[in-house]
Amino acid sequence: MMIAFAICQFRGSSFKSPWNCKGSNIMRLQRRSFIAGASLGVAGALYAGTAVAQAGGWDPLYIELMHNRDRYGSVCHLFGDSIMHGWALGAFWDGGAIDPRSGGIARGENGIPADHPLLAWHSPWAAMRQIARENGLGRLGIGYAGGAEVVTINALIDNGTIRPGDWLVFEDAGSHGGNPLAYFHKVRQWRQAAINRVATTCILMTMYDYNPEYGRYPDMEYDRKFPSGDGRLLSANDVIRMAANSVYWRSRLPLGKTILIDMNRRMDEWRNYCLYYDGVNPMHPDGIHPNCWGQWLMVREIFIAMGYPNLRTMKIDSVLITALKNWKTLGYGTRSNSWTQERSLFYARHLLQHA
Repeated sequence: MMIAFAICQFRGSSFKSPWNCKGSNIMRLQRRSFIAGASLGVAGALYAGTAVAQAGGWDPLYIELMHNRDRYGSVCHLFGDSIMHGWALGAFWDGGAIDPRSGGIARGENGIPADHPLLAWHSPWAAMRQIARENGLGRLGIGYAGGAEVVTINALIDNGTIRPGDWLVFEDAGSHGGNPLAYFHKVRQWRQAAINRVATTCILMTMYDYNPEYGRYPDMEYDRKFPSGDGRLLSANDVIRMAANSVYWRSRLPLGKTILIDMNRRMDEWRNYCLYYDGVNPMHPDGIHPNCWGQWLMVREIFIAMGYPNLRTMKIDSVLITALKNWKTLGYGTRSNSWTQERSLFYARHLLQHA
């Protein structure tokens, strides 16, 4: 009921809810009160479960987007855990820090300074907004929608945040439980929630990992095979592919469509290239989280899946300036003499203009 209360509070008395809360006195609260308490009240209600451990709540601009949805055309809703939340700089924008031993994040540690030279690259959604802003795509909404939960997707559809023509991007690099069939149904339910009710595009992705935390978390390895219970050995990436291609409808075709990004293969290729030519690893040492170069690969692949296949036509001057000014930092400690300002610029151009 907490979810019903929070979502109905946002939409006001006109909200049509499956929880039948239309008409309550609470529904007559002014929208201004929503902004004051949404980040705690709504996010707290929607993410009371385990998703909050790695994902965190919505980013502030996503809350603004919900509050002023009519200002935007199509919106890219980014669902995911700490990778999509944004850990490219080794900390979260809201002051959290990864603590693998606790299986989540410890708040209030190692926040990103406001004057950090790479602040605009701290997360996939921030990087995507940088590109959109530079190219005058003011009506393209982009936001971090928190952890992937069916109840969240349904609530965002019900309150009008998710609309026809939107993209719902799902990333998951957390524990898959070592149970392939259970994970298959979990991912398929995200897809069903995304495309059955609204004509949206569901974007799923396979996930990369490189010996997460030195082998201490086998249930976070997405290429490791586990018994499926029906005689097969399947990895989490296997069942993500199965979920993306499964036929599950009976009475009618779904309203939306599904696109699968083989992010696992893309990152393997990009990582091998970076290490071979420059000794630069696009991943953090934990083997789970991408740094800025790994994150830009994800941003590129998401843009392509959204229908921007020719990124060469986009302006990326702000990205190139950041890459040039911070080339030493973006070398991530490489000892290769090949890493120079020109190589840093090449990486940015290669990722965004040679897709």
